[in-house]
Amino acid sequence: SGLYGTQPQERGIGVAPNHALVNFIDNHDVARFKYGRDDDTALENALLFLFTEDGIPCVYYGTEQGFRGGNDPANREDLWSSGYDTNYRTYRWISRLSKLRRNYPALTRGELNFTWVTDRVGDESDAGILAFERRGGDAGDGYALVVINTNAAHTSRTEFEGAAMPLNVASGTVLVDVLDPSGPSYSVATDGTLALDVPATSGKILIPQAQVKAGL
Repeated sequence: SGLYGTQPQERGIGVAPNHALVNFIDNHDVARFKYGRDDDTALENALLFLFTEDGIPCVYYGTEQGFRGGNDPANREDLWSSGYDTNYRTYRWISRLSKLRRNYPALTRGELNFTWVTDRVGDESDAGILAFERRGGDAGDGYALVVINTNAAHTSRTEFEGAAMPLNVASGTVLVDVLDPSGPSYSVATDGTLALDVPATSGKILIPQAQVKAGL
């Protein structure tokens, strides 16, 4: 992103070019995600990252219908013959992610700060964890913490050998997982850290309790 401007352009969209990059998982030139890994849960975890990272998410048509075509032209399946099921799990997942993204400014305009990135992939406590904050910038006081466990074998934790994940929020702040309809909450420790468990191949979007919007 160092090649892109850091200030909004005159008569532009009001967002600096380096924050308006278009991100995608797959497209018309490459095999679809599910061609290489036919796993709805893994795809949904990848979509969670796509909809919460810095930039503009681009979803290739048919992803919401579970298309799994290989290399071009097999990745350009006919959408009109799919029956277009709006109850399909990935359709509903994208719809939920989109609604959360629209309603929490931190997920669209907050600066991105990685809080936990591990290179461990085995039995370690934090294997597969990727976590980042979206805060500040054009999001005002909006705040979001995204924690994703890419490990398919076990629950992982934002903690390793006694060191927990540091955050840029006040100790005692209650964070609510708005991705989970049951709304579980977690409190930031007195030292400003948060150690929480994330089940295999899943993630959380944590919002300060005072910022949580009802009905989402």
